[in-house]
Amino acid sequence: MYFPHDGIGCKYENMSSPNGENGSSNHDPLHHTLHASRKPAVLASPRRHLSDLLYVEHYENGGGYVLHAYANEIARLTKDETSLLAKQFFRSLFTEREKKSIPVLFSYFCIGIVHGAAKHVPELVHYIRNHHPNLIVSTSPLETKNATSTIIAKEFSENVFCTYVNGCYRYGPMHAISLVGTKGEERGKFCDD
Repeated sequence: MYFPHDGIGCKYENMSSPNGENGSSNHDPLHHTLHASRKPAVLASPRRHLSDLLYVEHYENGGGYVLHAYANEIARLTKDETSLLAKQFFRSLFTEREKKSIPVLFSYFCIGIVHGAAKHVPELVHYIRNHHPNLIVSTSPLETKNATSTIIAKEFSENVFCTYVNGCYRYGPMHAISLVGTKGEERGKFCDD
């Protein structure tokens, strides 16, 4: 099935269809990743189109569509194929449609995900602590609603690591920082790395 109607075919799976495993043919990213990590006994047939690497997931609760791709599949492509696939991915992701009852254009997809594409990106709190320890950041303590405090990144990361338990930390959030220079009351600095 071609979805959206821009000439780019995607594997479309609908949550309400009872034809697949466990009563559903829905695209499951976790199952896809686990299945891809196993070595096949028989080599898979070659792809017909690059669009075979794009997967569409439909959520019946709200009707949203999600466009999926996987970095481990994209890594096998040539540079030209990767460039073409990226163009297809973004063209599909940002294609808009009209509805007769709604005068405003809106997108087919609510989000596009390339699974595994950010594996090389370092963990942000550690990275800022190690490379920019004197960066001034703003935070809000959780116990006081409208208070804002200004501290250095090293102190913020120590507070985060001290309060981290069971997957979440109990220190206030780090407010937005600018890594391309600051204007006005913004926090941050120009970071060329």
